Amino acid sequence: MKKEVKKSLKLIMETINSKQFLENHRKSKKNFIRKRKMPFASLVLFMLNLVKKTLQKELTEFFSNFSREKNITKSAFCQSRMNLKYTAFIELNDLMINQFYQNSEYKKWNNFRLLAIDGSRLQLSMSKEVIETFGCSKNNHETITPMAQSSCCFDLLNKKILNSEIGRNETSEYELAVKHLNKINPLQDLLIYDRGYSGIWFMFYHLFLGRDFLVRMQRNSIKEVQDFFKSNDKSKIIEIDKLHDKSSEQLIKKEIKFDSFKIRLVKVILDNGEVEVLATSLLDDKKYLNEEFKDLYFLRWGD
Repeated sequence: MKKEVKKSLKLIMETINSKQFLENHRKSKKNFIRKRKMPFASLVLFMLNLVKKTLQKELTEFFSNFSREKNITKSAFCQSRMNLKYTAFIELNDLMINQFYQNSEYKKWNNFRLLAIDGSRLQLSMSKEVIETFGCSKNNHETITPMAQSSCCFDLLNKKILNSEIGRNETSEYELAVKHLNKINPLQDLLIYDRGYSGIWFMFYHLFLGRDFLVRMQRNSIKEVQDFFKSNDKSKIIEIDKLHDKSSEQLIKKEIKFDSFKIRLVKVILDNGEVEVLATSLLDDKKYLNEEFKDLYFLRWGD
């Protein structure tokens, strides 16, 4: 473990100090060209250190421990920070995530990496720029609250955040989920979703990308799902040969041609006796037993 940590730290330092990293993540070619009190690499390292105390105290401790430069003021730090793109931290996160999966014996389920995607609304700080960028919500009294839509892709067994996305308040969770799917490094993944992601077109999109899925279905879904809720069947494979207009529109926007596909419906009984239906691309009921899916789905809710 110590060897892996040292290797990771070395990789981070080499990346942060590289000329290409500077070129990729400074806002202008005019930024960070002179010797400053807070050079580019020191700025990135300080921000990775996560500020917990007052900003000036953190700056003083950082420079006394990790830099040859003299201490700088909060104002100087803030000015330097304005010249740094947020993309620097995305690249570093991707670097460490890829490093983990390439060099670790990570946990799997039936050779699948188990990934959960979920979204959440975020309340943001009040400013004109924030509202212009992310939008806002209003209550009955017309009170304006800056808000954004966020989404996260999380490895359930290895407790790793693979990717995070943020969009305007009106952005759909589907839209951000698609960004995750297009970005995360494609391994043998099983994506696990709550019923807010039970669109039939969304399932087809997974198969189009070669991704497997497990989704909790809504009771007012397509007729085949509604009939399965009412039946005594524990598992059933259904074929979907057409889409409703709204689902078709989603694929047309992505310039994807629809073709018929199969999904497997699995019925699970909750501890309170309530019946839920899960839909999955894992059709083999001998390899993937019905009774495994209840615990598998609820992994997305944590211990």
